Amino acid sequence: MAKFSSNVVLGLAALLLAVQIGPWYYTQRDAAAYISIARNLAHGAGLINMGSQALWFPPGYSLLLSPLFLARDLPLLEISVVHCLLGVGFLLGIYRWARPLAPVGAVWIAAISVGTWAVWIQYRRPMSEMAFMAMMAWLLVSLDALARSRGRGRFLAWLAAVVGLTIALCLIRSVGIALAAGGSCSLLARAGRSRLSPNRQVAEVLSWRPALGAALAVSAAAVITVGGVVLREHRAAQPLGASTYLNSIETRRSPALVGGYGPWCALVFSEIGRVTVPFMFKSHGKVGSWRDVNMLIYVPLFGLLLYGYLRWIRRSDDPLAWSMPFYLAVLTYFRWESGARWWVPMTPALFMCLWFALEPWGRRVDLLRAVWLLHVLAGLAYWIAVDLPQARRLDRKWPIVRSLADQITVGRDRVLIDESMTDNLGMLFEMQLDRRVKEHKRYAPIPTSAEWLIIPIKQEPPPGFVPRSSCGGCELLHRG
Repeated sequence: MAKFSSNVVLGLAALLLAVQIGPWYYTQRDAAAYISIARNLAHGAGLINMGSQALWFPPGYSLLLSPLFLARDLPLLEISVVHCLLGVGFLLGIYRWARPLAPVGAVWIAAISVGTWAVWIQYRRPMSEMAFMAMMAWLLVSLDALARSRGRGRFLAWLAAVVGLTIALCLIRSVGIALAAGGSCSLLARAGRSRLSPNRQVAEVLSWRPALGAALAVSAAAVITVGGVVLREHRAAQPLGASTYLNSIETRRSPALVGGYGPWCALVFSEIGRVTVPFMFKSHGKVGSWRDVNMLIYVPLFGLLLYGYLRWIRRSDDPLAWSMPFYLAVLTYFRWESGARWWVPMTPALFMCLWFALEPWGRRVDLLRAVWLLHVLAGLAYWIAVDLPQARRLDRKWPIVRSLADQITVGRDRVLIDESMTDNLGMLFEMQLDRRVKEHKRYAPIPTSAEWLIIPIKQEPPPGFVPRSSCGGCELLHRG
Protein backbone atom coordinates (compact mmCIF):
# COMPACT_ATOMS: atom_id res chain seq x y z
CA MET A 1 0.00 0.00 0.00
CA ALA A 2 2.88 2.35 0.87
CA LYS A 3 4.48 1.63 -2.52
CA PHE A 4 1.21 2.26 -4.34
CA SER A 5 0.72 5.49 -2.44
CA SER A 6 4.24 6.63 -3.31
CA ASN A 7 3.63 5.87 -6.97
CA VAL A 8 0.40 7.88 -6.88
CA VAL A 9 2.14 10.89 -5.32
CA LEU A 10 5.02 10.71 -7.79
CA GLY A 11 2.53 10.39 -10.64
CA LEU A 12 0.58 13.44 -9.47
CA ALA A 13 3.79 15.44 -9.11
CA ALA A 14 4.81 14.47 -12.65
CA LEU A 15 1.32 15.28 -13.97
CA LEU A 16 1.50 18.78 -12.46
CA LEU A 17 4.69 19.32 -14.46
CA ALA A 18 3.17 17.92 -17.64
CA VAL A 19 0.09 20.19 -17.61
CA GLN A 20 2.37 23.22 -17.75
CA ILE A 21 3.90 22.20 -21.10
CA GLY A 22 3.14 24.84 -23.69
CA PRO A 23 4.49 26.83 -26.66
CA TRP A 24 4.61 30.14 -24.81
CA TYR A 25 7.60 32.23 -23.87
CA TYR A 26 7.68 33.07 -20.16
CA THR A 27 9.90 36.11 -19.90
CA GLN A 28 13.29 36.00 -18.24
CA ARG A 29 16.15 38.30 -19.15
CA ASP A 30 18.83 35.58 -19.43
CA ALA A 31 16.71 33.24 -21.56
CA ALA A 32 17.51 35.01 -24.84
CA ALA A 33 21.22 34.38 -24.27
CA TYR A 34 20.74 30.64 -23.67
CA ILE A 35 18.58 30.43 -26.79
CA SER A 36 21.13 32.36 -28.85
CA ILE A 37 23.98 30.03 -27.86
CA ALA A 38 21.86 26.93 -28.55
CA ARG A 39 20.74 28.24 -31.95
CA ASN A 40 24.30 29.08 -33.02
CA LEU A 41 25.55 25.68 -31.92
CA ALA A 42 22.81 23.96 -33.93
CA HIS A 43 23.59 26.04 -37.03
CA GLY A 44 27.31 25.28 -36.83
CA ALA A 45 28.39 28.80 -35.84
CA GLY A 46 30.01 27.56 -32.63
CA LEU A 47 29.90 29.16 -29.21
CA ILE A 48 28.30 32.52 -29.99
CA ASN A 49 25.97 34.59 -27.81
CA MET A 50 24.12 37.41 -29.57
CA GLY A 51 26.87 37.74 -32.17
CA SER A 52 29.68 37.70 -29.59
CA GLN A 53 32.16 34.98 -28.68
CA ALA A 54 31.92 36.15 -25.07
CA LEU A 55 29.17 33.86 -23.74
CA TRP A 56 28.78 35.14 -20.17
CA PHE A 57 27.01 31.84 -19.29
CA PRO A 58 28.46 28.31 -19.22
CA PRO A 59 27.41 26.46 -22.40
CA GLY A 60 26.07 23.20 -20.92
CA TYR A 61 22.36 24.04 -20.90
CA SER A 62 22.46 25.52 -24.39
CA LEU A 63 24.36 22.48 -25.62
CA LEU A 64 21.57 20.29 -24.25
CA LEU A 65 18.93 22.33 -26.11
CA SER A 66 20.84 22.81 -29.37
CA PRO A 67 19.47 19.72 -31.23
CA LEU A 68 15.97 21.18 -30.91
CA PHE A 69 17.00 24.12 -33.10
CA LEU A 70 17.77 21.83 -36.02
CA ALA A 71 14.03 21.47 -36.64
CA ARG A 72 12.96 25.12 -36.34
CA ASP A 73 14.26 28.52 -35.33
CA LEU A 74 12.52 28.90 -31.97
CA PRO A 75 11.26 25.54 -30.59
CA LEU A 76 9.57 26.82 -27.43
CA LEU A 77 7.19 23.84 -27.23
CA GLU A 78 10.04 21.36 -27.58
CA ILE A 79 12.02 23.17 -24.89
CA SER A 80 8.99 22.94 -22.61
CA VAL A 81 8.79 19.17 -23.22
CA VAL A 82 12.51 18.79 -22.44
CA HIS A 83 12.00 20.72 -19.20
CA CYS A 84 9.18 18.37 -18.27
CA LEU A 85 11.45 15.36 -18.84
CA LEU A 86 14.18 17.02 -16.78
CA GLY A 87 11.66 17.78 -14.04
CA VAL A 88 10.49 14.16 -13.91
CA GLY A 89 14.12 13.04 -13.86
CA PHE A 90 14.76 15.38 -10.95
CA LEU A 91 11.65 14.09 -9.14
CA LEU A 92 12.69 10.43 -9.46
CA GLY A 93 16.32 11.17 -8.63
CA ILE A 94 15.45 13.06 -5.46
CA TYR A 95 13.04 10.30 -4.42
CA ARG A 96 15.75 7.67 -4.83
CA TRP A 97 18.30 9.85 -3.02
CA ALA A 98 15.96 10.62 -0.11
CA ARG A 99 14.71 7.07 0.58
CA PRO A 100 17.71 5.93 2.68
CA LEU A 101 17.61 9.18 4.69
CA ALA A 102 13.84 9.51 5.17
CA PRO A 103 12.09 6.27 4.11
CA VAL A 104 8.55 7.46 4.85
CA GLY A 105 9.14 11.12 4.00
CA ALA A 106 11.11 10.67 0.77
CA VAL A 107 8.12 10.79 -1.56
CA TRP A 108 6.88 14.06 -0.06
CA ILE A 109 10.33 15.65 -0.13
CA ALA A 110 10.59 14.66 -3.80
CA ALA A 111 7.10 15.97 -4.59
CA ILE A 112 7.75 19.28 -2.84
CA SER A 113 11.09 19.62 -4.63
CA VAL A 114 9.28 19.82 -8.00
CA GLY A 115 6.04 21.36 -6.76
CA THR A 116 6.74 24.77 -5.28
CA TRP A 117 5.88 28.17 -6.67
CA ALA A 118 9.60 29.02 -6.80
CA VAL A 119 10.52 25.86 -8.71
CA TRP A 120 7.66 26.21 -11.21
CA ILE A 121 8.63 29.78 -12.09
CA GLN A 122 12.06 28.56 -13.22
CA TYR A 123 10.66 25.35 -14.70
CA ARG A 124 8.50 27.21 -17.23
CA ARG A 125 11.33 29.42 -18.47
CA PRO A 126 14.19 28.56 -20.86
CA MET A 127 16.67 28.70 -18.00
CA SER A 128 19.33 26.32 -16.71
CA GLU A 129 17.73 25.47 -13.34
CA MET A 130 15.90 22.27 -14.37
CA ALA A 131 18.90 20.84 -16.20
CA PHE A 132 21.13 21.66 -13.23
CA MET A 133 18.70 20.15 -10.73
CA ALA A 134 18.22 16.94 -12.72
CA MET A 135 21.98 16.42 -13.01
CA MET A 136 22.39 17.23 -9.32
CA ALA A 137 19.81 14.65 -8.25
CA TRP A 138 21.43 11.81 -10.17
CA LEU A 139 24.89 12.92 -9.09
CA LEU A 140 23.73 12.45 -5.48
CA VAL A 141 22.38 8.99 -6.33
CA SER A 142 25.59 8.05 -8.13
CA LEU A 143 27.80 9.29 -5.29
CA ASP A 144 25.89 7.12 -2.85
CA ALA A 145 26.22 4.12 -5.16
CA LEU A 146 29.94 4.82 -5.60
CA ALA A 147 30.46 4.97 -1.85
CA ARG A 148 28.78 1.56 -1.47
CA SER A 149 30.26 -0.10 -4.57
CA ARG A 150 31.92 -3.49 -4.14
CA GLY A 151 34.40 -4.78 -6.66
CA ARG A 152 36.71 -3.01 -9.07
CA GLY A 153 34.32 -3.10 -12.03
CA ARG A 154 31.37 -1.55 -10.19
CA PHE A 155 33.65 1.01 -8.58
CA LEU A 156 35.03 2.17 -11.95
CA ALA A 157 31.57 2.23 -13.54
CA TRP A 158 30.08 4.38 -10.79
CA LEU A 159 33.18 6.58 -10.72
CA ALA A 160 32.79 7.21 -14.46
CA ALA A 161 29.13 8.11 -13.90
CA VAL A 162 30.00 10.50 -11.06
CA VAL A 163 32.78 12.20 -13.03
CA GLY A 164 30.55 12.53 -16.10
CA LEU A 165 27.68 14.02 -14.11
CA THR A 166 30.09 16.37 -12.33
CA ILE A 167 31.37 17.66 -15.67
CA ALA A 168 27.81 18.08 -16.96
CA LEU A 169 26.75 19.87 -13.77
CA CYS A 170 29.66 22.33 -13.94
CA LEU A 171 29.11 22.94 -17.67
CA ILE A 172 25.50 23.91 -16.91
CA ARG A 173 26.26 26.16 -13.94
CA SER A 174 29.67 26.85 -12.43
CA VAL A 175 28.24 26.62 -8.91
CA GLY A 176 28.24 22.89 -9.57
CA ILE A 177 31.77 23.00 -8.21
CA ALA A 178 30.17 23.28 -4.75
CA LEU A 179 28.41 19.94 -5.29
CA ALA A 180 31.69 18.39 -6.40
CA ALA A 181 33.40 19.66 -3.25
CA GLY A 182 30.58 18.35 -1.07
CA GLY A 183 30.58 14.99 -2.84
CA SER A 184 34.32 14.62 -2.41
CA CYS A 185 34.10 15.44 1.31
CA SER A 186 31.24 12.97 1.64
CA LEU A 187 33.32 10.14 0.15
CA LEU A 188 36.23 10.92 2.46
CA ALA A 189 33.97 11.29 5.51
CA ARG A 190 32.28 7.94 4.83
CA ALA A 191 35.63 6.23 4.43
CA GLY A 192 36.89 7.79 7.67
CA ARG A 193 33.77 6.84 9.57
CA SER A 194 33.94 3.25 8.31
CA ARG A 195 37.41 2.87 9.79
CA LEU A 196 36.28 4.11 13.18
CA SER A 197 32.88 2.45 13.41
CA PRO A 198 32.36 -1.19 14.30
CA ASN A 199 28.87 -0.98 12.77
CA ARG A 200 28.75 -3.31 9.77
CA GLN A 201 26.35 -1.20 7.76
CA VAL A 202 28.63 1.80 8.07
CA ALA A 203 31.73 -0.30 7.37
CA GLU A 204 30.40 -1.54 4.02
CA VAL A 205 31.59 1.53 2.14
CA LEU A 206 34.72 2.42 0.23
CA SER A 207 38.01 1.99 2.01
CA TRP A 208 40.29 4.97 2.46
CA ARG A 209 42.44 4.69 -0.68
CA PRO A 210 39.64 4.23 -3.26
CA ALA A 211 37.67 6.99 -1.54
CA LEU A 212 40.65 9.34 -1.77
CA GLY A 213 41.21 8.48 -5.43
CA ALA A 214 37.53 9.02 -6.24
CA ALA A 215 37.45 12.32 -4.35
CA LEU A 216 40.50 13.58 -6.24
CA ALA A 217 38.96 12.52 -9.58
CA VAL A 218 35.67 14.29 -8.83
CA SER A 219 37.42 17.43 -7.62
CA ALA A 220 39.76 17.48 -10.60
CA ALA A 221 36.84 17.08 -13.02
CA ALA A 222 35.05 20.05 -11.46
CA VAL A 223 38.11 22.30 -11.28
CA ILE A 224 39.19 21.53 -14.85
CA THR A 225 35.67 22.05 -16.21
CA VAL A 226 34.99 25.33 -14.40
CA GLY A 227 38.55 26.52 -15.01
CA GLY A 228 38.26 25.69 -18.70
CA VAL A 229 34.99 27.61 -19.02
CA VAL A 230 36.44 30.62 -17.17
CA LEU A 231 39.66 30.60 -19.21
CA ARG A 232 37.81 30.27 -22.52
CA GLU A 233 35.50 33.14 -21.53
CA HIS A 234 38.41 35.34 -20.52
CA ARG A 235 40.22 34.74 -23.81
CA ALA A 236 37.07 35.46 -25.81
CA ALA A 237 36.11 38.60 -23.91
CA GLN A 238 39.53 40.26 -23.58
CA PRO A 239 40.03 41.25 -27.25
CA LEU A 240 36.47 42.61 -27.34
CA GLY A 241 36.87 44.64 -24.17
CA ALA A 242 33.83 42.79 -22.83
CA SER A 243 33.06 41.75 -19.27
CA THR A 244 32.77 38.17 -18.12
CA TYR A 245 30.52 36.73 -15.44
CA LEU A 246 33.49 36.40 -13.10
CA ASN A 247 35.18 39.77 -13.54
CA SER A 248 31.91 41.68 -13.17
CA ILE A 249 31.40 40.63 -9.55
CA GLU A 250 32.22 43.96 -8.00
CA THR A 251 29.98 45.97 -10.30
CA ARG A 252 27.03 43.57 -10.02
CA ARG A 253 26.94 43.24 -6.25
CA SER A 254 23.88 44.84 -4.74
CA PRO A 255 24.83 48.13 -3.01
CA ALA A 256 22.83 47.02 0.03
CA LEU A 257 25.06 43.95 0.43
CA VAL A 258 28.55 45.40 0.15
CA GLY A 259 28.58 47.10 3.54
CA GLY A 260 29.05 43.93 5.55
CA TYR A 261 27.78 40.43 6.13
CA GLY A 262 24.80 41.50 8.23
CA PRO A 263 22.68 42.51 5.22
CA TRP A 264 23.86 39.42 3.36
CA CYS A 265 22.71 37.16 6.19
CA ALA A 266 19.34 38.88 6.17
CA LEU A 267 19.04 38.23 2.44
CA VAL A 268 19.98 34.55 2.87
CA PHE A 269 17.37 34.12 5.62
CA SER A 270 14.77 35.83 3.47
CA GLU A 271 15.48 33.89 0.26
CA ILE A 272 15.55 30.53 2.03
CA GLY A 273 12.25 31.37 3.69
CA ARG A 274 10.69 32.45 0.41
CA VAL A 275 11.65 29.16 -1.24
CA THR A 276 10.46 27.07 1.70
CA VAL A 277 7.22 28.65 2.99
CA PRO A 278 4.08 28.26 0.83
CA PHE A 279 2.52 31.47 -0.57
CA MET A 280 5.52 33.60 0.46
CA PHE A 281 7.79 33.51 -2.59
CA LYS A 282 7.02 37.18 -3.33
CA SER A 283 6.97 38.21 0.34
CA HIS A 284 10.08 40.24 1.13
CA GLY A 285 11.25 43.69 2.04
CA LYS A 286 14.25 45.73 0.93
CA VAL A 287 17.39 43.82 0.04
CA GLY A 288 19.38 43.05 3.18
CA SER A 289 16.81 44.51 5.59
CA TRP A 290 16.24 42.92 9.00
CA ARG A 291 13.23 45.15 9.66
CA ASP A 292 10.94 43.49 7.16
CA VAL A 293 7.87 42.00 8.89
CA ASN A 294 8.38 38.73 6.99
CA MET A 295 11.57 38.18 8.98
CA LEU A 296 9.36 37.26 11.93
CA ILE A 297 8.78 34.03 10.02
CA TYR A 298 12.05 33.69 8.15
CA VAL A 299 14.44 34.02 11.10
CA PRO A 300 12.83 31.30 13.28
CA LEU A 301 12.51 29.10 10.20
CA PHE A 302 16.21 29.47 9.45
CA GLY A 303 17.00 28.50 13.03
CA LEU A 304 14.80 25.41 12.70
CA LEU A 305 16.44 24.42 9.42
CA LEU A 306 19.91 24.95 10.89
CA TYR A 307 18.99 22.70 13.80
CA GLY A 308 17.78 20.06 11.36
CA TYR A 309 20.93 20.42 9.27
CA LEU A 310 23.16 19.76 12.28
CA ARG A 311 21.16 16.63 13.12
CA TRP A 312 21.41 15.53 9.48
CA ILE A 313 25.16 16.04 9.09
CA ARG A 314 25.90 14.31 12.41
CA ARG A 315 23.87 11.27 11.40
CA SER A 316 24.77 10.94 7.73
CA ASP A 317 27.71 11.80 5.50
CA ASP A 318 25.32 12.70 2.72
CA PRO A 319 26.85 14.54 -0.28
CA LEU A 320 24.10 17.16 -0.41
CA ALA A 321 24.51 17.90 3.30
CA TRP A 322 28.23 18.31 2.78
CA SER A 323 27.61 20.50 -0.28
CA MET A 324 25.45 23.10 1.44
CA PRO A 325 28.32 25.00 3.18
CA PHE A 326 30.25 25.12 -0.10
CA TYR A 327 27.16 26.29 -1.96
CA LEU A 328 26.59 29.06 0.58
CA ALA A 329 30.29 30.01 0.36
CA VAL A 330 30.04 30.47 -3.43
CA LEU A 331 26.92 32.61 -3.11
CA THR A 332 28.55 34.63 -0.33
CA TYR A 333 31.53 35.34 -2.60
CA PHE A 334 29.22 36.74 -5.28
CA ARG A 335 26.71 38.42 -2.92
CA TRP A 336 24.12 39.17 -5.60
CA GLU A 337 20.42 39.43 -5.00
CA SER A 338 18.82 36.71 -7.15
CA GLY A 339 15.15 36.97 -6.23
CA ALA A 340 15.61 33.67 -4.35
CA ARG A 341 16.43 31.96 -7.64
CA TRP A 342 19.80 30.65 -6.50
CA TRP A 343 18.23 28.76 -3.61
CA VAL A 344 15.73 26.90 -5.80
CA PRO A 345 18.15 23.98 -6.50
CA MET A 346 18.58 23.54 -2.75
CA THR A 347 14.86 22.90 -2.22
CA PRO A 348 15.34 19.16 -1.45
CA ALA A 349 18.13 19.99 1.00
CA LEU A 350 15.99 22.54 2.82
CA PHE A 351 13.14 20.09 3.26
CA MET A 352 15.50 17.34 4.34
CA CYS A 353 16.69 19.75 7.04
CA LEU A 354 13.07 20.28 8.03
CA TRP A 355 12.53 16.52 8.16
CA PHE A 356 15.39 16.02 10.62
CA ALA A 357 14.46 19.10 12.65
CA LEU A 358 10.93 17.81 13.23
CA GLU A 359 11.97 14.27 14.07
CA PRO A 360 10.87 14.55 17.73
CA TRP A 361 7.41 15.48 16.44
CA GLY A 362 5.57 12.35 15.37
CA ARG A 363 3.50 13.79 12.50
CA ARG A 364 6.17 14.85 10.06
CA VAL A 365 4.55 13.08 7.12
CA ASP A 366 1.27 14.89 7.71
CA LEU A 367 3.10 18.21 7.82
CA LEU A 368 5.01 17.56 4.58
CA ARG A 369 1.80 16.44 2.88
CA ALA A 370 0.11 19.69 3.91
CA VAL A 371 3.13 21.75 2.84
CA TRP A 372 3.13 20.07 -0.57
CA LEU A 373 -0.56 20.77 -1.04
CA LEU A 374 -0.16 24.42 -0.06
CA HIS A 375 2.83 24.84 -2.37
CA VAL A 376 0.86 23.31 -5.24
CA LEU A 377 -2.08 25.64 -4.59
CA ALA A 378 0.23 28.66 -4.48
CA GLY A 379 2.03 27.60 -7.65
CA LEU A 380 -1.17 26.91 -9.56
CA ALA A 381 -2.73 30.19 -8.46
CA TYR A 382 0.26 32.20 -9.69
CA TRP A 383 0.52 30.26 -12.95
CA ILE A 384 -3.18 30.49 -13.82
CA ALA A 385 -3.76 34.05 -12.62
CA VAL A 386 -0.49 35.77 -13.54
CA ASP A 387 2.17 33.85 -15.45
CA LEU A 388 0.08 32.07 -18.08
CA PRO A 389 -2.05 35.12 -19.06
CA GLN A 390 1.11 37.22 -19.40
CA ALA A 391 2.77 34.57 -21.56
CA ARG A 392 -0.28 34.30 -23.81
CA ARG A 393 -0.51 38.07 -24.22
CA LEU A 394 3.15 38.18 -25.15
CA ASP A 395 2.70 35.29 -27.57
CA ARG A 396 0.23 37.40 -29.58
CA LYS A 397 3.04 39.93 -30.18
CA TRP A 398 5.19 37.53 -32.19
CA PRO A 399 3.68 38.46 -35.60
CA ILE A 400 4.46 42.12 -34.91
CA VAL A 401 8.02 41.34 -33.88
CA ARG A 402 8.67 39.07 -36.85
CA SER A 403 7.21 41.56 -39.30
CA LEU A 404 9.42 44.42 -38.10
CA ALA A 405 12.51 42.26 -37.53
CA ASP A 406 12.38 41.07 -41.14
CA GLN A 407 12.98 44.68 -42.19
CA ILE A 408 16.24 44.85 -40.24
CA THR A 409 18.59 43.28 -42.76
CA VAL A 410 21.76 45.10 -41.65
CA GLY A 411 22.87 46.61 -38.38
CA ARG A 412 21.02 44.08 -36.25
CA ASP A 413 23.31 44.90 -33.34
CA ARG A 414 22.35 48.60 -33.51
CA VAL A 415 18.69 48.45 -32.52
CA LEU A 416 17.06 50.51 -29.76
CA ILE A 417 13.52 50.17 -28.44
CA ASP A 418 11.64 52.95 -26.68
CA GLU A 419 11.28 52.23 -22.97
CA SER A 420 7.55 52.93 -23.18
CA MET A 421 7.03 49.81 -25.28
CA THR A 422 5.42 47.32 -22.89
CA ASP A 423 4.92 43.54 -22.81
CA ASN A 424 8.66 42.80 -22.93
CA LEU A 425 8.83 43.36 -26.69
CA GLY A 426 12.57 43.98 -26.40
CA MET A 427 13.12 40.38 -25.32
CA LEU A 428 11.17 39.07 -28.30
CA PHE A 429 13.21 41.25 -30.67
CA GLU A 430 16.40 39.94 -29.09
CA MET A 431 15.42 36.35 -29.77
CA GLN A 432 14.23 37.13 -33.30
CA LEU A 433 17.30 39.20 -34.25
CA ASP A 434 19.79 37.18 -32.18
CA ARG A 435 21.24 40.44 -30.97
CA ARG A 436 20.97 42.61 -27.88
CA VAL A 437 18.25 45.26 -28.09
CA LYS A 438 18.75 48.13 -25.66
CA GLU A 439 16.00 50.23 -24.14
CA HIS A 440 16.08 53.95 -24.87
CA LYS A 441 14.68 56.69 -22.66
CA ARG A 442 12.54 58.99 -24.74
CA TYR A 443 14.24 62.28 -23.83
CA ALA A 444 17.79 60.94 -23.66
CA PRO A 445 20.24 61.51 -26.52
CA ILE A 446 20.24 58.71 -29.05
CA PRO A 447 23.70 57.13 -29.43
CA THR A 448 25.33 57.84 -32.77
CA SER A 449 25.90 54.11 -33.21
CA ALA A 450 22.15 53.39 -33.22
CA GLU A 451 20.81 52.58 -36.68
CA TRP A 452 17.28 51.39 -35.87
CA LEU A 453 14.69 52.64 -33.39
CA ILE A 454 11.38 51.04 -32.42
CA ILE A 455 8.77 53.45 -31.02
CA PRO A 456 5.00 53.63 -30.47
CA ILE A 457 3.30 54.51 -33.76
CA LYS A 458 1.83 57.78 -32.41
CA GLN A 459 5.17 59.08 -31.16
CA GLU A 460 6.99 61.74 -33.16
CA PRO A 461 10.15 60.34 -34.83
CA PRO A 462 13.35 61.90 -33.47
CA PRO A 463 15.51 64.01 -35.81
CA GLY A 464 17.57 61.95 -38.22
CA PHE A 465 15.25 58.94 -38.28
CA VAL A 466 12.67 58.12 -40.93
CA PRO A 467 9.83 55.56 -40.78
CA ARG A 468 10.62 52.24 -42.40
CA SER A 469 7.70 50.01 -41.40
CA SER A 470 4.85 49.79 -38.89
CA CYS A 471 2.79 46.98 -37.45
CA GLY A 472 0.48 46.50 -34.45
CA GLY A 473 1.00 49.95 -32.95
CA CYS A 474 4.79 49.80 -33.35
CA GLU A 475 6.87 51.78 -35.80
CA LEU A 476 10.34 50.88 -37.03
CA LEU A 477 12.57 53.87 -37.77
CA HIS A 478 15.83 53.88 -39.67
CA ARG A 479 18.55 56.49 -39.42
CA GLY A 480 18.35 58.47 -42.65
